[in-house]
Amino acid sequence: MPDNARVLLTLSRISPEKGQDLLLEKLIEWERRDDYPSEPLWLFICGEAAFMQGFPYLEKLRSLAAKLKKTRVIFPGYVTGDRKRAFFALADLYVFPSRHETYGLTLLEALAAGVPAVCLDHHGARSVMKEEFGAIVQPSGLISAIKRLLNDENLPKMRVEARLFALKNRFSDQAATLAKLLA
Repeated sequence: MPDNARVLLTLSRISPEKGQDLLLEKLIEWERRDDYPSEPLWLFICGEAAFMQGFPYLEKLRSLAAKLKKTRVIFPGYVTGDRKRAFFALADLYVFPSRHETYGLTLLEALAAGVPAVCLDHHGARSVMKEEFGAIVQPSGLISAIKRLLNDENLPKMRVEARLFALKNRFSDQAATLAKLLA
């Protein structure tokens, strides 16, 4: 990977509700515009195909990725532990393109790793995301938010804000609170 590459990361199971196709379609549109970045753009779509619709959907994603001429798309498969931490360390921006979520666990993981994020608007994103370290957008605003954040001079500050938020809002604490409410 070139030293000047900008890196986008998404991490979830490969399944239609996770919206990786929306991200790829928007990147295809962006490549056709004059405001596509001059530095290399890499996208890592981490995760494995879900049981029900995952394998046909993965083929759809690979077909969309093949249409990209300027963006390098890599499908590393399922990642965990040190390998997952390495992908977070590489990322300039985490993209959470899910169509719907009840909670943004991988989003919170990315924030804990200090990776600012762009999310599609749904309950899971709204429960976690703050403008101090990213953006919540409609699908039509996905690329403009990615572009804005990649070029934001406050990106290093966003990394710090993301980590601080995630430290104060750990998933395990929220799960324990929910368990108490249910009991």
